[in-house]
Amino acid sequence: MAETTCPVPECPVLGTRLLCGRARPGAPDIPLYCARMHRLGLVLLIATTAGCPSNKPGNDKAAPISIRIAAASDLSRAFTEVGTQFTAETGITPVFDFAASGLLAKQIEQGAPFQLFAAANKTFAEQVVKAGACDASTLALYSRGHVIVWGKAGSPATLADLVDPRYKRIAVANPDTAPYGRAAIQALKKAGIYDQIKDRLVLAESVQQSHTYAKEGSVDVAFAALSLAIANEDHGYLTVDLGLYEPLRGQPLRETGQRRGPGHRRSCR
Repeated sequence: MAETTCPVPECPVLGTRLLCGRARPGAPDIPLYCARMHRLGLVLLIATTAGCPSNKPGNDKAAPISIRIAAASDLSRAFTEVGTQFTAETGITPVFDFAASGLLAKQIEQGAPFQLFAAANKTFAEQVVKAGACDASTLALYSRGHVIVWGKAGSPATLADLVDPRYKRIAVANPDTAPYGRAAIQALKKAGIYDQIKDRLVLAESVQQSHTYAKEGSVDVAFAALSLAIANEDHGYLTVDLGLYEPLRGQPLRETGQRRGPGHRRSCR
């Protein structure tokens, strides 16, 4: 792969253009991907800005530091890659829990010990703030998600093509807990084809699981996240019109710790 110049400025902390063609051979040579990886690297810093000491490699006196992060499923590949580089540069190890944003929000409201919550949409971010579990002042937009339709044996040319009988099983993340699933249902309804295919929908726990169903061939096509398709180098997907669903605005938040009792410490453990 030819070396490229990433359009994203160097990360002021990691000192590199995260995951662009120059930083990781074989990475998708796509400016959008580079930009998103750069922002995700900065998101990790939110969890280390309050009560978390620096632990640069080579500092023998520093104790190992880890931060626990609840992250939406569409971030699984991206956060895992950025996390590896983040650890190498800072000595801080991010421990990720990937799941549907709604499920993670519920865990956080019940006191799950996370330092950072990276939600796939604004709704669940606001939910944990309202519950007093996360700090509203740390809320920031880091990405806008894109819904795609992809199948191992081929994808439809248009959304309306899903009514074709050859698409017998169509995976979609649970719309009650997964923002991408909710967006997919909104798109189907706005396109006027939901009633025609609703009996063929196969619910997945998360958008990552929906994508996995398609990769394994257990469904004909799946509604998935563009970020997962790019990371897995899946080609030939259908990008769903952004106007058919509410914006998927990724929002990171740092927890307040107020739901974990008086013994909780906000510093990294």
